[in-house]
Amino acid sequence: DIQTVGLLCALPYVGAVVFMLLLGRNSDQTGDCRWHICGVCLAGAIGFYISGRPVAGPVPVIALMFSTAIFIGITPLMWSYASRLLSARQAPVGLALLNTIGAIGGFFGPTMMGVTSASATGRATSSMLVALATALGGLIIVTAGGRRKPTADTLMKADKA
Repeated sequence: DIQTVGLLCALPYVGAVVFMLLLGRNSDQTGDCRWHICGVCLAGAIGFYISGRPVAGPVPVIALMFSTAIFIGITPLMWSYASRLLSARQAPVGLALLNTIGAIGGFFGPTMMGVTSASATGRATSSMLVALATALGGLIIVTAGGRRKPTADTLMKADKA
C-alpha cells in the first residue's frame, strides 16, 4: 500500500524533529555538546548494526528508522560544536571544510553501502561498516576534546598583541 509506505518513510523525519528539540535543549542545559554527539553516534551505531542483522520481523526496520531519526536530529549540535571550536577568523574556512566533508560523505556513504551490499556478505557487512564508522566518529569527538569559544575580551587582547 502506497500510503503505508509513505507514512513509514515519514516516521524518521518526525522522530528527527523530536530528537532535535530534546537533544538541543538538554545540550544547552548541560553546556556540553561532545557527550551528546558521542552518545547519539554510539546509539546510531547500535541501530545500524541491528538493522543489518538477518532478523525476521520489524526490528531491523525500526532500528534503521531510529538511527536515521537521531542522526538527522543531531545535525544542529554538530554545527554548534564546530562553531564553538573555531575563532571568528577560522569559522568561515572551518565550517566550509566541515560542509565539504559532509557532502563528500553523502556520496561515499551510499556508494560504500552499494558496493558492500553487492558483495557475498551482503547487507550485514555494509551495516557493520557504517556502524563502525559512526562509533569511531563519536569516539573521536569525545577524545579530541576542544576548547570553548574565546570571549570577546580575549579576542580583543589577542588582536592588540
